Amino acid sequence: MKSTIYEMSRCISHVACAMSGGVDSAVAALILKSQGYKLTGVFMKNWDVVDEHGECVADNDAKDAEYVCDKLGIPFQQVNFVKEYWHNVFRFVDTNLIITNFK
Repeated sequence: MKSTIYEMSRCISHVACAMSGGVDSAVAALILKSQGYKLTGVFMKNWDVVDEHGECVADNDAKDAEYVCDKLGIPFQQVNFVKEYWHNVFRFVDTNLIITNFK
């Protein structure tokens, strides 16, 4: 089984690497690039909540992800799933339960 997975991975020439702006995704991109894959870093914006200073944390994360991609010399793409995330994920969450548990 291991050789089959390895053989399949060698057929893949271009990889979209999810970039969060953090260390783990940066290292994953570095490893993939060092293994010879053609990469595109992709940041998915899933929410647009602002912090206590009025800044959107996701925007800062996207800037960090773009910085890493620039340093690695790989293309960077950002996709916005805010609407889909709120409609398809959070609409099923009881917000009263969340607010009560995090006070």
